[in-house]
Amino acid sequence: MSRRKQVLWSLHNPDQFVIGSSDLRLYEISVNSEVQTCKCLAWSPDPTTPHLLAAGLPNGRVVLTSFRDSVSFSSVNSISKEFIPRNSRSCNALAWNPVYHNELAAGLGKVRCDFSTLVWDVNQSSGVADITGAEAIVRPMREVNMSEATVSLAWVPNQPSCLATGTGAKWLRIYDMRASDLTARKSVLAHSKAVHGVSFDPFNDKRLSTFSEDGTSKSLIQIEWCSTRSGILASIGKEESVLKLWDLNDSALDLPTDPTSGQQQELNLKYTRPCRTYEASEPISCISWHPTKEYRILTVTSSSFVEVVSLHESIPVSWAPYGDLSFAYGRQIIQGSTAVHPPGLSSSSAEQMLEQLDISFVMKQKALNGYSMDIEKNKKLSDAFGTQELKVCWSWLANANSKRKEKHSDFSGIVAILTGKDTTDLPTNITQREKAEGGFKTYYSPQRQAVLRLCGWDMESASLDDMLSVLEQQNQFERAAAIAVFHLDIRRAVLALKRAIAADSANEPFRLVAMALAGYEGAQQMMMAGGGTTGGGGVGSLWKETCASLKEQIGSAYLRAAFAFLCADSVPDFAEVLDQYDEMSLADRIAFGCRFLPGADLQRYITQSAAGAVKNGSLAGLMLTGLSPQGVDLLENYLNRTGDVQTACLVMAHVVPRVFRDQRVEHWMDCYRNLLDMWQLWHERALLDVARIATVSEPKPPGQVFARCNFCSQSLSMNMLSAKMGRGRGMAPQPKASSGKQKVSSCPSCGKPLPLCSICLLPLGCSTPVFSGSRNPSEKQLYWAEGGSKFEDWYTWCQTCRHGGHAAHLMDWFAHHVECPVTDCNCRCYSLDPLE
Repeated sequence: MSRRKQVLWSLHNPDQFVIGSSDLRLYEISVNSEVQTCKCLAWSPDPTTPHLLAAGLPNGRVVLTSFRDSVSFSSVNSISKEFIPRNSRSCNALAWNPVYHNELAAGLGKVRCDFSTLVWDVNQSSGVADITGAEAIVRPMREVNMSEATVSLAWVPNQPSCLATGTGAKWLRIYDMRASDLTARKSVLAHSKAVHGVSFDPFNDKRLSTFSEDGTSKSLIQIEWCSTRSGILASIGKEESVLKLWDLNDSALDLPTDPTSGQQQELNLKYTRPCRTYEASEPISCISWHPTKEYRILTVTSSSFVEVVSLHESIPVSWAPYGDLSFAYGRQIIQGSTAVHPPGLSSSSAEQMLEQLDISFVMKQKALNGYSMDIEKNKKLSDAFGTQELKVCWSWLANANSKRKEKHSDFSGIVAILTGKDTTDLPTNITQREKAEGGFKTYYSPQRQAVLRLCGWDMESASLDDMLSVLEQQNQFERAAAIAVFHLDIRRAVLALKRAIAADSANEPFRLVAMALAGYEGAQQMMMAGGGTTGGGGVGSLWKETCASLKEQIGSAYLRAAFAFLCADSVPDFAEVLDQYDEMSLADRIAFGCRFLPGADLQRYITQSAAGAVKNGSLAGLMLTGLSPQGVDLLENYLNRTGDVQTACLVMAHVVPRVFRDQRVEHWMDCYRNLLDMWQLWHERALLDVARIATVSEPKPPGQVFARCNFCSQSLSMNMLSAKMGRGRGMAPQPKASSGKQKVSSCPSCGKPLPLCSICLLPLGCSTPVFSGSRNPSEKQLYWAEGGSKFEDWYTWCQTCRHGGHAAHLMDWFAHHVECPVTDCNCRCYSLDPLE
């Protein structure tokens, strides 16, 4: 509980009192009764006269007065000077010059043929006193603004000779007191009514504020800039008890779009909501900011109630790129670390901790450990730093990277493989056969086998037992047993459960499942002996009912799916296996569908699964969409869900921009590179850029110049020539024993003979590579084979007369001649392009 304050009036001076709490403070009340009906005040900025005040009166006079410095006297000084204008009118505003402390500007009302802005020299002496004893000054040092009222004024910062005035005739004018003429240097039509409250921002001398009564629901009576914070403006309204603060730094400015136009442009900004408000108990009449204390303002109400208000602003908080938290309090900036250093945790607890930490912490740690473009390394890091979702993603990418064929597949998804969009080298026919061993129909096609390899069910390179042994070493006994059941190897499934029981003898449900599976073959044989059909599982109803009740007691989704598969009807419906057991990995469900679903059902299931994965942003769905534009949609939803821009851009960097371009991926990469720079991980960012460039193969530039036939205008390039010969339409090649190459003497398109050499009169043949019979005729040969014909055998011609021949022949001819070798041709080919 705080100590109660004590207050006592002085026994010796009725205007003094003392307040005691943690210290003693003496206060004095001083009253100046000589200045009556004051309309405006201005405190002198001269530090040598700290108590000097200027007061404007309703008759236009300006008086100077001051309070005594000593607290031993309760009286005040008499009026020292009085400045008297020629015509009596109201004094509306006063302003001391902040540099030349002897200059005092006064804004007066309108009088015909008289000035309304007067600048007085307070050091001027007239030697004449009025009836009050104060020295009277009647001649100002400067007069401006003829025949219009001055309602507000302010000296221009950093330009002590310039004065800004707001007039009653809607004008804002700036005068230079050094000029000999009386015209304003700058005039702006600021409002539709009188311009009040001219005030310059103390932190920006190019910005000033004004107010008026035009277009407002309630009139303002005062606005004032904060003297301690930039861009803070306070305002009060007429007969309002609310003080409003406006922050001009928080509003977005629509700057001019063409800064080179050379014309003055105007910004029309509207600030409709104040940043802070304070409500007093009664209407506020005037306000004044404290010159040094931040957000401390003095208010006076209409009943002369004085209150010092402290408006504490909200504390700004910001996260540093490296994880620290910083916030500001006044002029202080406080920064601290938010790093958590927990004790040793288990793998499951560590994964939960990673999920709770902010994604920026996780991304930075992975970047420091080399999480970049290396798929195999990212796979290993996902085991330590990633969630199960990331482990599945990088495992699939590693598998797809090892299985894909060069120049035929770039991380294609299952959807593209099954629809044939990425497997043009595989036949599209689908064959199916009945498995007499288990009574289930299985389906086969090259596309399905490719999908099984991507899902890890590759029975061609490794046996089923080898695959299950690897799962058992990873303690995935339930999955091993279920996959064995899906391959109709019941004995191997029972063996996997026995090994699980040996690893954990207290696992009683595995004993029941093993016993139930062991009875499957006996029930099937009894059903066959009784003449039952073999469609579906081919087991009796008693075994199915028993397993159905046991299935509800099993916690493992894999084992429940295995029983659902074995209990299928004669016309099997595997929706329960595929749809109701989402705990099974997507790869196992897709592989199961590839073995047992017909073509239409498989396509429908794959399409629905891909759409659901894209919508949920599940990284496991990348094996369906592949690294394709649909995969970008999936990663976009994943990024919106987790904020993991690191994984999103690193995954797609393997195909963008090498295979296709997407602005979203490029934006993700830019954001991640900037994030690495903010973390000061420049080395990691440089390694990322180098690895990205290495994955981008620049396309080989096509040929720039090709010879074409004079008759059909078709190109005689290697691409066209090989295609024509592959279809058997080209002319028969003529072997050349000396070079082992082939030449053609006619156009492969129209069959017309090629031009003759102007020197030897033999056909100009185009050298072609030898086409091997073992090569695929559909492949196009785009480049010259190694060891092609020499330059001397090339065909060249004159750009003017179009005559030409073999390069070697023409070189020999023009070594001794200047004109064209063709008879009756007077073209001086050599002079046009002489040989060096």
